[in-house]
Amino acid sequence: MTASRNKYYTSMISCFTLMTLAACTAAEQELPVEVRIANATPAVSVTARGETTPVGTPNADAADDPAIWRNAADPAQSLIVGTDKKAGLYVYGLDGKSRDFLDAGRVNNVDLKDGVAINGAQGVLVAASDRNDVANAKVALFRLDTATAKLTAIGKIDGGRGEAYGICLGRDESGLSAYIVLKDGTINQLAIDASGAAPTARIVRTMKLGTQAEGCAVDDRTHILYVAEEDVGLWRFDARASGATTPTTRTWPWMPKAWRSRRSGRRTAMSSSPARATMPMSSTACATTPMSAASALSMGRLAGRRKPTASN
Repeated sequence: MTASRNKYYTSMISCFTLMTLAACTAAEQELPVEVRIANATPAVSVTARGETTPVGTPNADAADDPAIWRNAADPAQSLIVGTDKKAGLYVYGLDGKSRDFLDAGRVNNVDLKDGVAINGAQGVLVAASDRNDVANAKVALFRLDTATAKLTAIGKIDGGRGEAYGICLGRDESGLSAYIVLKDGTINQLAIDASGAAPTARIVRTMKLGTQAEGCAVDDRTHILYVAEEDVGLWRFDARASGATTPTTRTWPWMPKAWRSRRSGRRTAMSSSPARATMPMSSTACATTPMSAASALSMGRLAGRRKPTASN
């Protein structure tokens, strides 16, 4: 009797396990984009309080990506570095007026870090994804003089084979890293040393997403790298060089292509583009874990990086 009962329970457990795995497989199948759009919570609109002057390349979707240096002593004197992806880099004051322009060619995305050793002195390092050679990605590096709002080029470093697209900087106990996102979804992590007369770097890790990716941001407090795969969703990676090369979480896209409007040569870098306060997730037990509120807030900057078309 006992043996028969044990056999029955074993069969039931095996059946339940198979049913659970089957349910997970079904739940993880990607929903059509029109279904995700229909089920999504409406985006929260954010109204800009100011606007920068237009970039020099008119009517060509050229104003692309901002990075903000915050003046801790006098926040009103903070600066915005923005790309004209057809021509170079601008520096703006918070009044929206251009303070400087540096002809750097086709630089797509930009990020910056304060307190970096640059040629023997501490300063603000600016990094831009350089697309001047579409077959060989580069990271163009600059020093931002916060007193004069002027940029000075300090060199370029290799970012790997392919077209440079997205860029973000992160820092941990091992040093400063640049994460360059190539247009095919490859992400190369570069360990940067700018302390000498010329900057140097080496690729310490490579990650890969399946399709076109661009926007990225790093939360130095949690060591999380966020990367947007444009038509799939937002991925989280361990930002440390010793971390896994596979993502830990994916969330559904919050701004599909159908929602994007083309932008002219005028930047609204002083506020983010409309972004989701919460990201729609599958409600099944097999779905990925939603981001924490703190992580979602850290993505405010990334939300403004979504691009209007896949061809740009």
